[in-house]
Amino acid sequence: MSTIEKAAARLVEKAKAAPKSSVTGVVDSAAEIEDTAVDVVEVAVQDSVIADAGNSQVSSSPISQDTEKACELNFPWLAENGFLVPGHTSMVQAQEFRRIKRSLLLNLRPRIAEKLPIPPNLIFVTSSVPAEGKTFVSMNLALSLSAELDKHVLLVDGDPAKGDLSRWMGIHAETGLVDLLSGDRSNGESAVIDTNLERLRVMPCGVARENLDELYASSLMSALVHGLARHDPDRIIVVDGPPLLATTEAAVLARLMGQVVMVVEADKTPLSAIEEAVILLEECQKVSLLLNKTSHAQKSTYGYGYGYGNTASGARSAPEETGN
Repeated sequence: MSTIEKAAARLVEKAKAAPKSSVTGVVDSAAEIEDTAVDVVEVAVQDSVIADAGNSQVSSSPISQDTEKACELNFPWLAENGFLVPGHTSMVQAQEFRRIKRSLLLNLRPRIAEKLPIPPNLIFVTSSVPAEGKTFVSMNLALSLSAELDKHVLLVDGDPAKGDLSRWMGIHAETGLVDLLSGDRSNGESAVIDTNLERLRVMPCGVARENLDELYASSLMSALVHGLARHDPDRIIVVDGPPLLATTEAAVLARLMGQVVMVVEADKTPLSAIEEAVILLEECQKVSLLLNKTSHAQKSTYGYGYGYGNTASGARSAPEETGN
């Protein structure tokens, strides 16, 4: 049994032991989604050590900001670094993310969503340890979701200790999530920034503070994120969070979310780290494990989820995720 299979099995057993009403809603068909709290998805979206955004190979300013409350995504830079913006050539990678988002979108159907205590359009992306590719996954997942014709997306940087997502988007100087919490403001819409993608908006992380755990655990944070979720039922909020074992605030934030995607790096993340992280997610509403940086050989023998092609020959590199 593989590392991710063992972690998934633990979540499945936890879900089966819990009352159904507290874990999942009623689904239309067992063939569409398993009636447990865990979905296991495999994808090789990032197949090599990723290059730093400030090195000589890429621009250190990937995004130019022309107006006070809007940022212009630099499509050529982002496409060159593996992101699914207009002009990208990563067709296999685009298909991988389509497969990932479908299981997440199933939980947004009214017959499921209305039975869940937490809005399922709140999607939290995390990992057990740093540098597993969670921020790369967060941004590409948001870009893929924004291609849906009847949905639009708010991408939130929830990892202010590092702020990689804000750095990639060039919006780290704007008012962000932590600033709203520190300023006792629950109106999250005031920190939402337009982009030059029609169905994608973003929120930076804001300025990191020492009491981040307490801020994320506050009633203000709960009101803020659920206000964002209920503001527009056709909007999906994707939150890039800290690693679960590197911080205490990650687990706090995960429990506020309707769906959690935990990124696991193939052949690198220790089983002990995955199991420890899974324990922290046992109280979460819906959890998915996403196996990242897989090889073609791993896909051919993998027991769970999806095996689509070999992205090792086609996936591009992305800016490096620093630290957490």
